Amino acid sequence: MQEKEKVEIVQKAVDFITDFNAQCKKPVITPRNRFFQLPEMARQARLKLQEIRERENRELKFEGGTLVWNYEADRLQILFDSIPDDQKRKELKSYGFKWSPRYQAWQRQLTQNAVYAVKQKSVEPSKPIKHERPIEICSRFPLLRRDMPDQHE
Repeated sequence: MQEKEKVEIVQKAVDFITDFNAQCKKPVITPRNRFFQLPEMARQARLKLQEIRERENRELKFEGGTLVWNYEADRLQILFDSIPDDQKRKELKSYGFKWSPRYQAWQRQLTQNAVYAVKQKSVEPSKPIKHERPIEICSRFPLLRRDMPDQHE
């Protein structure tokens, strides 16, 4: 079903309720109800979706493959130059990526969380996170003090 047909179905439902309300003494759904805003919301959603799908795909090369923002399919895709090893496939699955035989890529829905997952995957876990001023953080949150290593060592 195309987007235009979906908007038309919503509009027909609103027209049906409007006609039904006209025949009743007391309206089933009052005109102030958000239900009557649905056709306009559906049109706006259709336009926004159409705008997103018309965007040009973005690609980012990395060592061993390419990261693709596929706006038409609404997917963030990882294309590897060669088949990733079992460890890397498990890691991709843990970040919510699934193998797509159609696109021959690891992909997930294009959201902020997908981009964040890719950024997390690219960070080396062996690098410790530096806190600029751990003493100030502990003074604001006293419960953290017992988890922090002794500063006198």
